[in-house]
Amino acid sequence: ELPATEYLSLVEQGNSPSLSIYYDTGNHTAQGHDVLADARLLVSHIVGIHIKDRKVGGPNVPLGEGDVDFKHFIELVTRLGYTAPYIMETAVKPDYLAIACRHRRLVNDWLADAYAEADSGKGIQPL
Repeated sequence: ELPATEYLSLVEQGNSPSLSIYYDTGNHTAQGHDVLADARLLVSHIVGIHIKDRKVGGPNVPLGEGDVDFKHFIELVTRLGYTAPYIMETAVKPDYLAIACRHRRLVNDWLADAYAEADSGKGIQPL
């Protein structure tokens, strides 16, 4: 994964409305990138977000077990006006249905919190 500044440079050099960013939270975190700083820089060019958790330098792990700060990331991109899709690309365990349901609940909770805070103005500070 490219650092956000390089990603942005490529999109701006391409100068086409068809050239956008599909951001992967897990891959950027695994590479040691700051997903919150990336979001601030890239959000206007992001057309989709992979919800994936990883440890820095490590493989995919179930949501909530890695180093991605999903709560603050989703709050931030919501505040910055992101309305495009979130796609879950998650690690599985032997009981794939139970882990999928757990992941869905986590993502729903993060989204609900982000929208509630955006609506009330609580917890979301101006940039």
